[in-house]
Amino acid sequence: MNMVDKIRSVATLLTGSPASPYASASSMRSLDGLIRARLSDNLSQGAARLREHYAQVHQDLAHLSREHPMPSAEDMEHLRQIKRVGEQLSALAALAAALPAPAGDHVWRTLRNNQDLLALLIEYDYSLVQYSATLETLTNDPNGLSMAAFNAPLESIRSLMRQRADLLSAVP
Repeated sequence: MNMVDKIRSVATLLTGSPASPYASASSMRSLDGLIRARLSDNLSQGAARLREHYAQVHQDLAHLSREHPMPSAEDMEHLRQIKRVGEQLSALAALAAALPAPAGDHVWRTLRNNQDLLALLIEYDYSLVQYSATLETLTNDPNGLSMAAFNAPLESIRSLMRQRADLLSAVP
């Protein structure tokens, strides 16, 4: 996907319009807030869905019988994994909401006028939006899903948030 398509994709997903949000410093500042809010919301909603799934699985495991007085070790491990992934999503949601934002428009103007930095920022934004959508899909129907499926998107989001924060803090 070329850069123009990525810009349109990010803009459409976040604003509903394919117009470039990277056109001015003020629109870039607004986009930054939208990205942080959307990412935090998606992660929080995913954590909530996993908490609901955890409660359902826990309730299902609570139906013990004389023949099966204890849940299996595999079932208990799956329950712990659901809880662990939900906690990771909650922690990432908090980090996304607290991502640093540049204080002045001069930083956004510098980014907008430097094609290499702008391309890097667009790549980070696009990837964050895509991984966020992947996690949303995974948490919409976690039944029968291995919790290991969450590892790669979670780690990618963690890494991208760190790289994006480093990029924004390095601009003079």
